[in-house]
Amino acid sequence: MSAPFVLNYVSTCKIEEKTLSEKKNEEIRILAKDTWKYFDTFLKEEYNYLIPDNYQENRKHSVDLKTSPTNIGFSLTAIVSAYELGFLSLNKALEKISKVIDTVEKLEKVAGHLYNWYDIKTLKVKMPFVISSVDSGNFVACLLVCREFTFKNKDIKLTERIDKLIQKTNFKMLYTDKNVFSVSYDTKEAKLSEYNYNKFASESRLLGYVAIALRQVPIKHWLSLDKTLTKYKNRKGLVSWSGTSFEYFMPFLFMKNYKNTLLDESYYFAYFCQKEYMNQIDTHMPFGISESAYASMDEEGNYKYRYFSTPYLKLQNDMHPRVVVSPYSSFMALELYPNTIYSNLEKFKKLNMYGKYGLYE
Repeated sequence: MSAPFVLNYVSTCKIEEKTLSEKKNEEIRILAKDTWKYFDTFLKEEYNYLIPDNYQENRKHSVDLKTSPTNIGFSLTAIVSAYELGFLSLNKALEKISKVIDTVEKLEKVAGHLYNWYDIKTLKVKMPFVISSVDSGNFVACLLVCREFTFKNKDIKLTERIDKLIQKTNFKMLYTDKNVFSVSYDTKEAKLSEYNYNKFASESRLLGYVAIALRQVPIKHWLSLDKTLTKYKNRKGLVSWSGTSFEYFMPFLFMKNYKNTLLDESYYFAYFCQKEYMNQIDTHMPFGISESAYASMDEEGNYKYRYFSTPYLKLQNDMHPRVVVSPYSSFMALELYPNTIYSNLEKFKKLNMYGKYGLYE
């Protein structure tokens, strides 16, 4: 009987503000501006205003001519952020958003969903021919941010175009009778993957939140996600599948956090475990472990890419354990733990990981 009152209190209680000093804040702003240069440089007509997946300096063709729904979505939120940080004017921001949307409207889709990969020059779909559930969730979340931005700035025609893309995306086709989302839909086989996103501590939490908010799937989905707890050094938190930062913190970029809730405690648990794990290996090394490129190349000279994990956070067994850290993996938690994350980013800088487009992966 007391639950509604407790939940109301938790939802409305004042959150203690955590801030950086003016000097540290300015340094983070400079890093943001350098990171924005990547989007500002490569969002261009030659690539149909689709952001390349990656840029590798020691490769014959430095720009990777493919992109994904998540990449496109983050290019849109990067434009909004750049405007809000004063890196470009409102007219320029709206113009850039419009050009990205022009291309998105042309791209081949399935039930409103973008494919997993596109060639940014030809706009053709690249193999494998699948719809990634979590990528679609990420993309629509970014569209929602963009829609609010254009609406606030009274660009009604652009708002309507973005809203049309949102409303046409059919999340029901990715939903299973287990009340969770399938990982993907294979368009050639015309069937869903047998694997599901069933962990609450997962990047798919954003997908579920968006689909529920759009009233395409029932609230039951939120309650159906597995919320198994795990323990490390007398602290508890939600267990994820792979133990990556992305699983825990990606949804946080778009969703509110409420103090003293299960999610708030799990954010801290993930941050604590990642920090402790690296301290045990080398106290001078930065922390932050997630999906990332790493120092091994394929036959074409591309750095390989896969997930890396923190042992205390995951269910999945890692057959080939390897410690790889990446700046974004801790940067996602900047708002929650600003001073510690700032110090961690300084460690990355000391490793000579700063380039013309911000921090290297």
